[in-house]
Amino acid sequence: MAKYYVIEKDRTVIRPLAFLLPIGIAFLILLLLLPLMTILIMLKGEVQEIEAKNFASYILLLPLFIASIPLFTYSRRQMVFEKNEKMVYLQTIFRRKSLMTFEQMGEITLKADFGMAYYLKSKADRYGKGYRISPSFINANDPSKKEFEEVLLSDIRGIQVLQPAAPLISDPAKILRQTGTLAFYNTHADGYVLKPNSIWSAVPSFALFLVFAGITWYSIIFGNGWPQKDQFIPFLPFIPLGFFLATLSRRVVFDVSRKSIRLYLFGLPLLSYPLSGFTGFNIVRKSHNGVYNGTDIRMKFVKGGSKEEKELTLKGFGKTNPIEPFLDETEFVLDKIK
Repeated sequence: MAKYYVIEKDRTVIRPLAFLLPIGIAFLILLLLLPLMTILIMLKGEVQEIEAKNFASYILLLPLFIASIPLFTYSRRQMVFEKNEKMVYLQTIFRRKSLMTFEQMGEITLKADFGMAYYLKSKADRYGKGYRISPSFINANDPSKKEFEEVLLSDIRGIQVLQPAAPLISDPAKILRQTGTLAFYNTHADGYVLKPNSIWSAVPSFALFLVFAGITWYSIIFGNGWPQKDQFIPFLPFIPLGFFLATLSRRVVFDVSRKSIRLYLFGLPLLSYPLSGFTGFNIVRKSHNGVYNGTDIRMKFVKGGSKEEKELTLKGFGKTNPIEPFLDETEFVLDKIK
């Protein structure tokens, strides 16, 4: 693997995606040769028969040429540790973005995702994925991984060790909680109720309802009337509509008198979990085809006489920054109802 880092007295620079550059070059060469080889095969190797019109097929490959651009732009990304400024930056071909101070540098984790790679997290976002600081390694015995750990990882950890301890300051959120001002919960007749998600979270279900309704009801209203066969079809739009209304009506109540957490739908209690069975939180990072799709915060319960663990989803977040404040506030509410 070509050298992808530079360690200097004033800074350490890492290009974690530098390996994309040779991949991009190989991809472009393949795209350039593919039509040419096809033309030569069609003309049975008669080079003198090649005409300009034979190269028109390159136009069809233009989308693939455009799609290869990110391979080159991402390969130029740099993680820059400025030792004089005590700042970590993300340098792209367009701009330099400050990520965190050295004091805010948190955990460095090794993740296995299309190979193994190291990620640096910020203390302000402990539940986020973090920022990639290494290339991909084939396995735990990869020589490149050993080199990274001995050279770069030790350098970064050395930076962390030299940082002074953060001064003790008052937590504004904690002060607000003590005064009864909560960001994620409202007071309720029975205790505390989790604030509902934004109405925008229910928009996909409502949009699906409109699509189904438009398709199934149009022919009924403006066409042949009620179908003689498959009479259940006109009722299909009510399925996404039900999900839409259920999402809007969902409430999670922390019941002080019953010492339980209760889930309500349409104003009716659906599930109840005793506080005595609470075993902790489960933070589930969701993705679809490798694309981040949000993070769910779930409470884990074990009911008396059962070893099977149940989970109650409290809230989903599109970003990971609010997760820690939400957990702190939830623990505050739990302490109140114990």
